[in-house]
Amino acid sequence: PVPAPVAWTAGGGRVAWVSAPDHHLHVLDHTGDLRSGPLPPGPVQGLGLSPDGTRVAVWSQEGPRGSLAVQILPLP
Repeated sequence: PVPAPVAWTAGGGRVAWVSAPDHHLHVLDHTGDLRSGPLPPGPVQGLGLSPDGTRVAVWSQEGPRGSLAVQILPLP
């Protein structure tokens, strides 16, 4: 079993989500292959998969002005 998602996205034949409290990214593809890996420290408010399904954008709003912080990471 996988903990409840903090954020999730789908695209490129894959579904990706971040679980709490372990702060891991989980990726399930159309063949049923599930891969997981830790994310860098920091808040996660949303995810987005690249069109080819090889990278994920992790974003969060930071600071009083709500500036957007985005990291582009390869999938595990």
